[in-house]
Amino acid sequence: MRKTASQKYLAKKKRIANKAKALWQELVVKSKPICEGQGIGCTGKSTCGHHFIYKSVSNHLRFDLRNGIGLCQKCHYALHNTGRQGIVYLHIIGGRTKEWKAYIDKNSGVIVSTTLAWHEEKLEALKAQLNPLKNTIKGK
Repeated sequence: MRKTASQKYLAKKKRIANKAKALWQELVVKSKPICEGQGIGCTGKSTCGHHFIYKSVSNHLRFDLRNGIGLCQKCHYALHNTGRQGIVYLHIIGGRTKEWKAYIDKNSGVIVSTTLAWHEEKLEALKAQLNPLKNTIKGK
């Protein structure tokens, strides 16, 4: 059975979104190599990127690195599964600037139409951020 144009569009959009998600994760971990959770059992090294403002609340911030939190696996698990989310978030907010907080507050409720073109634009923007970050990390 042949795919309809709509099915092809949605499949391509999903592929691009998955690439952007993986690249966002990589960039968050590279830009925030120390775990920001600092919870019980924290390993100290970021291994995954987590959204400060959940994707379901603001898709506008979905691929924004300013919305990224670097966490180790233990802190990421604790954040989602132990009811200690408020404590972890208070710790993270305490380590961020007033400008960051204002930016997150301003953009957290923004909802955008996540078309294929929007995903392609976000993927290209993330790719553009990858090369300078690689050069910065190598230089340290």
